[in-house]
Amino acid sequence: MTLTYEYDGNLITNEAWSGALSGSVLPEFTDDFLLRTEGVNGAHHVDFGRDHDSLPILIGDVLFDEDPPYADPNGTVMALTWDPTRPCSPGEHRAS
Repeated sequence: MTLTYEYDGNLITNEAWSGALSGSVLPEFTDDFLLRTEGVNGAHHVDFGRDHDSLPILIGDVLFDEDPPYADPNGTVMALTWDPTRPCSPGEHRAS
C-alpha cells in the first residue's frame, strides 16, 4: 500500500492510496482555509456547512443542532431526530 499527498502550501489538496486498495480524497477549502467539501474517488462528495463562528453544523447529510448561547450540541438530525432530554433504552430506536 502506497499513500501519497499533494499540497498547496500547508493545505492537502489530494490524498491518494494505491496497492491492494486504491482511491483518493480531494478536499476543497474556503477562502478562510476551512474545509468546504471532500470528494472521494472523484464521485462522492461530502459538503461541510458552518455557522457564523465557523463551527461545523452540517457534514454531508448530518445536521448538528446547537444550543445558541454556548454552541453546545443539542442533537443531530439524519433522517431521524434525537431528543437529548429522553435517553433511549439499550437497543431502542425511536424517531421524535
